[in-house]
Amino acid sequence: MPVAEPTTVRELLGWFNYARRSDRLIRRIRTKFAELNLRTVPDFEREHIDGDISIELDMEATGVRKEPVDPTVRIRVLPTARCKLTSVQPNNPLAKATTIMLIEDFSQLPVMANERDVKGVVSWRSIGTAFTLGCQSDEVRHWMEPHREIAINAPLFDAIKDIWEHGYVLVRDVDRTISGIVTASDFARQFAQLAQPFLVIGEIELHLRNLVSKFTLEEMAEASDDPSTPIEGSWDLNFGTYCRLLENPDRWDRLGLRVDRATFIHNLGQVREMRNEVMHFAPDGLDPNEVEKLERVAMFLRMLT
Repeated sequence: MPVAEPTTVRELLGWFNYARRSDRLIRRIRTKFAELNLRTVPDFEREHIDGDISIELDMEATGVRKEPVDPTVRIRVLPTARCKLTSVQPNNPLAKATTIMLIEDFSQLPVMANERDVKGVVSWRSIGTAFTLGCQSDEVRHWMEPHREIAINAPLFDAIKDIWEHGYVLVRDVDRTISGIVTASDFARQFAQLAQPFLVIGEIELHLRNLVSKFTLEEMAEASDDPSTPIEGSWDLNFGTYCRLLENPDRWDRLGLRVDRATFIHNLGQVREMRNEVMHFAPDGLDPNEVEKLERVAMFLRMLT
């Protein structure tokens, strides 16, 4: 039973004065929706940020979310899984396909009779193969190769093999239309957005490990949040333990750093929140300001250690 016009995930976030999803915001939205007995269809957490959602009355709601959140990252989170698709028809001249590919810098083009019926894909590889075999036709159908496709709700990592081997995968929506194409460059771009903060956070953790290695094993064990795990060195500690060790004034003084402890710990707290978003594959990643913040903290730690 719809109670509002269809909207997008991005617009929903804007209602809460946010531009991207985080664990904290997701919990906040779910809490508010539970209070109002509302839900989104499809679920706003795993839908692409510009994907369409409907807000509906949850007739079975009791104030507590019963169904588990889908933990799988699916192909639909990539922007190009739903985009305006450029294609050619089987009887189009090859020159039309190659012109589009050159102007748009495409490596391949779907060959389609209509929005649901894919005949194949024409690519620079298929053109080269057909040319080598002596093809003389002017129609695209004679220069194409079989296409690769995946369902829009398939796990993202199911697409890796096809993208690696063929350079792309077409995405088929639930209504059987081809909704987009994910290429190797799209995939690389998505993982580059994740890899940069991941690597910077790794550097920050190593710097912190070097700092806290100056404390005794007993102090490390005392600050640990898992007393059942034996501590044999700073490599056995997690980020939260680093923070607890360093926020103690007596331990901090022993490091001999001419740095304000409260300011330092405050910044580590911000890094810890961003770390949680990265490690849990926040669907919208970190924004540029957050990545810049991580880089500044890493640069500061380089000077200290």
